[in-house]
Amino acid sequence: MSGNKISIPVRADVEKFNENIYFDLWQIQVKELLIQSRLHKFLKDRKAYKGKNSKKFSMSNEDWDDLDERAASAIRKCLAKKVLANILGITTAKDLWRKLKELYQVKCVSNRDYLKE
Repeated sequence: MSGNKISIPVRADVEKFNENIYFDLWQIQVKELLIQSRLHKFLKDRKAYKGKNSKKFSMSNEDWDDLDERAASAIRKCLAKKVLANILGITTAKDLWRKLKELYQVKCVSNRDYLKE
């Protein structure tokens, strides 16, 4: 390798979320997977991402949409079929992430209590 660049291959196995596992832990694992793939920014609104950088936003709408689709696909690959059925028609990573939190974060409070015991 040349210079200061380090290449670390990362392989992550994330258990498919099926309503029976702890949602918050699953969410952390999926977010880490998206960070490693440089797709985590698509969990936020494009305006929020654009506003963080004072420089001119250089990604085209087409590129943004393509990468957002990849992020959404990565999330869907980590979901069991039963959960997928509840998010049909949601196309953006941000909306998918928000809907999953809305549906499962609150419902998994009993899991959180179980883990504390």
